Amino acid sequence: MSGFFYAISSSLKTLHFLLKLLPALVSGAVFFWGADNIDFFDYTINESGLGGFVLSTYVSRVAVGMVFGSALVLLFNQPSRLWLWLYRIPLFILLYVALYQAIWIPLERCYFCFWEVFEFSPWQGPLVWMTLLAWSWLPTYQTSIFKVRLPKVVPALLLLISISTPFILNYPAHWMIYGEYVSRPVNKTLQLDSLQHFELQYQNMKPDASLSKGELLVCFSSLTCPYCTRAAYKLHLIKKAHPELRCLLVLTGDAKLIQAFQRKTQSANVPTVMLNNNWFHRATGGSVPQIFRVKNDLAYEKVSYWALDAEHLGTNP
Repeated sequence: MSGFFYAISSSLKTLHFLLKLLPALVSGAVFFWGADNIDFFDYTINESGLGGFVLSTYVSRVAVGMVFGSALVLLFNQPSRLWLWLYRIPLFILLYVALYQAIWIPLERCYFCFWEVFEFSPWQGPLVWMTLLAWSWLPTYQTSIFKVRLPKVVPALLLLISISTPFILNYPAHWMIYGEYVSRPVNKTLQLDSLQHFELQYQNMKPDASLSKGELLVCFSSLTCPYCTRAAYKLHLIKKAHPELRCLLVLTGDAKLIQAFQRKTQSANVPTVMLNNNWFHRATGGSVPQIFRVKNDLAYEKVSYWALDAEHLGTNP
């Protein structure tokens, strides 16, 4: 009989251990995968209204770091109400943004829910965050599995390191640590009116001579370049907020990939043409993405994709 109760006790201890360990492992996965590929989380935060292009870079990294740091503290230290809420608050942010994406943004994947590894659908993403939140209210989760109490400075240090790490792995581009630039002056004639004479693999507008008249923002991108998807997504967000902005997205690559590109970047609202010829390579110098502010067919300023925003383009932010 004692063996039976011992087995039950061991099983409960094992269950208790797993209920504590599994959320920490999932939080660690959020941290290591999310911190190194966080741009789409930034843009989704922006679209959900939690912050602008600059503020969203901080919200995303702090949220990811807090989830992991507080999960570590809860795993190794006797839980307290403070640390439980330091764990739950960023999960609420992740859940809100994931739900917003699933309901309002017609994306095929939850692009900040391990999408490069598991390719979670829009509704599988919120399920992850809801599960972790539910876990944190379980009585077994609010007790320690290790009979230790860390010195008071250690939990704070763990949280500080965890929050700092996403900024190290993927620092905000506007910090300009490695020679990044906001914009540079250029002097290049694009000959945009020639687009009406080319064989286009895709178009959702009819190019004509009016492209070479007045102010225009032109973004040259490849269908397979990861930074190009970020540039196109930002252009979609700006065009959505400022329909009056004249812009053109010029793509190159395999035409079979255009639909997947537009689903990922939501850029169907941006006037787009696609072609593969020497004109594209002359305009870009073989490097993408290339974003130009153009006036009367003359490109006078080159803008970095990460710096692209309504205020910089001269619209009302």
